[in-house]
Amino acid sequence: MDSFLLGILIGIILSAVASFLLYRLILFRRIRRWKETELQKEIEKALERQRSVVKGKISEQLVPFLSDELGTPSDARFIGDPVDYVVFDGLSRGDDQKVSVKFVEVKTSGSKLNDRESRVRDAVIDKRVEWKEIRV
Repeated sequence: MDSFLLGILIGIILSAVASFLLYRLILFRRIRRWKETELQKEIEKALERQRSVVKGKISEQLVPFLSDELGTPSDARFIGDPVDYVVFDGLSRGDDQKVSVKFVEVKTSGSKLNDRESRVRDAVIDKRVEWKEIRV
């Protein structure tokens, strides 16, 4: 009887260990599939963000030629950061024309101004702009 109970106890322990190992194997496979799926989703998101950035950069460079809002393309100077363009409107038309200066930020889709761009916009709106001439 003792050997019978010992056999049952060993059988229970072995089946518990086998069940645990099987459960662990199934769990690890699910986790691996989940990781692969999530990783693929993150890669797709990163690629989409990258495509957006590239489209934005291309748009920034083409705006003077595709939009009349900047005026004459030869009056626009791309600087990129903290704003995309400084436009010297009227400069290419000749000496007798008044020139106005515009700071232009190009945005695509639903993108918003970042902190630096907002601070430059606020400085222009608040007329905290000056002319400085340095002679060397």
